[in-house]
Amino acid sequence: MAARAPVVQRSKDSGLAVHPDGKVNRLSVGERQRVNILKALFANARFLIPDEPTAVLTLQEADALFATLHRAMAMGLAVIFIIHKQLEVIAIADRSIVLRHGRVVGQVATDDIN
Repeated sequence: MAARAPVVQRSKDSGLAVHPDGKVNRLSVGERQRVNILKALFANARFLIPDEPTAVLTLQEADALFATLHRAMAMGLAVIFIIHKQLEVIAIADRSIVLRHGRVVGQVATDDIN
């Protein structure tokens, strides 16, 4: 299959452990997220906007997702992470923007959050 080799290579290069012969409907939620990030990298996406991506993940899966997102960001992908959990914001973000009723009510460098 011609598409298999590029998937294997991109998976290896990005550190996104995705099995190219796996069936998506049989993957865990965390594995599906990795597939979606890999698809974004293949499409040369410049932005990824996950909305509450950790809501249904275990702590270990959330940690793996953060590692995956950090690798994607190192590859040039900008990530706008929509989340309500402050500890997760601190774990993943460079800076934080707080919205309330669709309006920006604050911005802060994540290092300045206490």
